This record gives sequence, C-alpha cells and structure tokens, in this order.
Amino acid sequence: MVKISILERDDYRLQFIIEGIDSALANTIRRALISEVPVMAIHEVVFFSNSSSLFDEIIAHRLGLIPLKTNLEKYYLIDLCPNCNGKGCSNCQVKFTLQKQAMDTPILVTSGDLISEDPEIFPVSSNIPIVLLNPGESLELEAIAQLGYGKHHAKWQPVSCAAYGYAPEIIIDFSKCILCGKCVEVCPQKILTVENNTDIRVNKWFKCIICRECVSICEEEAIEVILHNDKFIFTIESIGALSVNDILKTAINTLIDKFNRIISKIREVVNSQ
Repeated sequence: MVKISILERDDYRLQFIIEGIDSALANTIRRALISEVPVMAIHEVVFFSNSSSLFDEIIAHRLGLIPLKTNLEKYYLIDLCPNCNGKGCSNCQVKFTLQKQAMDTPILVTSGDLISEDPEIFPVSSNIPIVLLNPGESLELEAIAQLGYGKHHAKWQPVSCAAYGYAPEIIIDFSKCILCGKCVEVCPQKILTVENNTDIRVNKWFKCIICRECVSICEEEAIEVILHNDKFIFTIESIGALSVNDILKTAINTLIDKFNRIISKIREVVNSQ
C-alpha cells in the first residue's frame, strides 16, 4: 500500500517520503514533475527598437527564461484552445510590453519593467536583469507568453529541482555499542546524539546523506546504514510559477490520466480477441 508523509513544505519547496513503490514509478513521478506540468513562458518577441549592446535573439532568450506566475484554470494550451484553434487569442496567450530608454545615465532593464495585460500573469521576481542600456540606447518590444511543457523546452519547466533518493535507515546494535560517541562526532549532518550516556538517538534520519562515516569509524561494528528499495525521499523546488502543491497535484493527475488511457487500450485489445 502506498503511503506518503510530508517532511517539509512551503510555497516553493516540498520534501516528502513515499513508500510502497519501486524505482521505476519513482522516476516516472520525477519526470512528470519536470515535463508534464504546463506553465507560462514568453514564446514570441517582436522588437520595435533595440539599440542596446545585445542582439535581439539574446534578449528574446533571456525573456523566455523569466519565470511567470501561472493560472492553469484561466488559460488553455494554445493547441487545445477552443476559441482560436491554435492561432492565439486572449484565452491562450498573454501580451507583455516593454519600453525603456537611457538618457544621461545607464539603466538596467529588469523583469519588473515588463508590463502584462493580465495582472494575474507577471514575472515571479521583478529583479531579473535583462539588459543594461547605456546613455542614448533604447529598447522597445512586445512579448507573447503562452502555456507549454518542460518536455518541449526548459523555459516551461515548473521546477528548478525534482529529485528523489532511496530512504536510508540507521540501525544501531546496542548489544555491541559502547557509547564512545565517535559516530556522533563524524556525522556531517549531526543527526546522531548521545542521550544521558545510555543511548544513541537518531534525529531527522531523512537528512542522512549516506556517507557511512559512522559505519567506518565504529570499531565495534555496531552501526549500519541500509537503503530501502521501496521507500523514497522526494525533494521538489518550484520556480515560483506554481506552488509545489499545484505542481505535484497536476503531475499525479496527468499520470493517472495516462495510466487510465493505457488500461482502456489494453481492454479494447483484450475484448477484440
């Protein structure tokens, strides 16, 4: 039976333990988190003026990599938009404008200078540098953002980190342990402590990095670190376009839909025999 336990969570980071699955399914979840959750990103840029030191292509690339707050309930993927049939409209695209000119002093153009036609879709941070304009230089452009998948381009990845590892377990044989404390001293994560000179306690075992320094230094061979092949620690870090809760929920729902389609196809084949 699958069991999930939350270890740490905030708007941008989630760490949890999942039990009862194998490494193949764990990697499937990881890949879905990276590539199967759509977010907004700038996809097209029209330049009206650019006298800066950077080519249009470089600025367009920088604009595309600026994380944008995303509302999945409000916008369609452009290929699935029922209103424009993939041509682009207000239901599947968001327009940004930018107009800056340096007069007597240099000006750093940042993501905060992008003006969105939808106040709900905006750069996650207003301090991302785009280009430095020297006196007399100007930049004027129009950018179009749309939903996309990370499997098509990295600018549409909703996470900066989606990783998992086998969950460790630290086993102490107290019949051999002499409470010398050497394992406590060498542990880089400081998760081992001696309690009242009678016991060694493991605190926050999930922070173990499996270096096995405690195993190497124990002359009594009283400590062992093992890995569970059906228990994994996941870490997810959002770029800010979506909360980690929405990212995980969307990824799991996408996998469920895919599994259901596979099951349906298999049943069709079996029933046709």
